[in-house]
Amino acid sequence: MICEACRGEFEETRDWHRFCSTLCQSRNNLKGWRKSNPDKEKKHKRRYRLKHAFGLTEEDYEELFKKQNGRCAICSKVSTRTLDVDHCHTTGKVRGLLCNQCNVALGLLKDNPLIIKAAYEYLGGTL
Repeated sequence: MICEACRGEFEETRDWHRFCSTLCQSRNNLKGWRKSNPDKEKKHKRRYRLKHAFGLTEEDYEELFKKQNGRCAICSKVSTRTLDVDHCHTTGKVRGLLCNQCNVALGLLKDNPLIIKAAYEYLGGTL
């Protein structure tokens, strides 16, 4: 019997029985490995995200971290969490590492210097 996950994609395939059982077995094996190796899974996900989202290796991240003395590039606070990789959404170029609050703030302000300046002036700052 074909599982629901495979039914829509492979219903017309003649070898769907063989394919489905192999695919489902692989999925179940992977789920089992993830459950029994949460630390390795977390590390793998981090390496994958650094590489594919930002083009960084773990060594690149550590170099940035040391360059910033383990501090957020905006507020200069030492974060208890892993610092987020900040990047330009247009060019993809990595700008630095930010604490979660500063990273979210930039995102909410759409990385737009004019909006950030307006917010600064609204709060009573002068440039």
